[in-house]
Amino acid sequence: MPFDGMNFELLDEIEIGVARPSRVFGWRHWLKVIGLWRAPEPLEPLDQPGEVVRLLAEARELIAEDDRWAQGAFWRYPNRRCAMGALRFVARKRNDLDVAASAYSALVKVARSRGYLSVERMNDNSSHGEVLTAFDEAIQTVRDRRL
Repeated sequence: MPFDGMNFELLDEIEIGVARPSRVFGWRHWLKVIGLWRAPEPLEPLDQPGEVVRLLAEARELIAEDDRWAQGAFWRYPNRRCAMGALRFVARKRNDLDVAASAYSALVKVARSRGYLSVERMNDNSSHGEVLTAFDEAIQTVRDRRL
């Protein structure tokens, strides 16, 4: 019978010298335990706040209607997008990496303030109205920094 890992349990580190992974925790947990993984910090630069606001507003407009918004995928046929899919679509059209990075950073900060690790998780675990409000908060944050 092939090894299926069912009895592969966490052993005492002191006895063995190395902790073996358990099925209870994922690989990110173990990388955190040994200090090799941390969630990436959002970027700080907001060089062109007006452009960042425009990019966020255009991405929000793409998913403003409920029938244009998607969960669980960046894009679904025919024209449904999640928050990140909309942001990527608009950023690709503009072709300005600094503005795209700043817009993403603002949206990630809102997602993290709501308890999500990423924009994708926030999108998939929130209602349509909550996602639109996240865009509004990100836009307001960028505007407030400009003043």
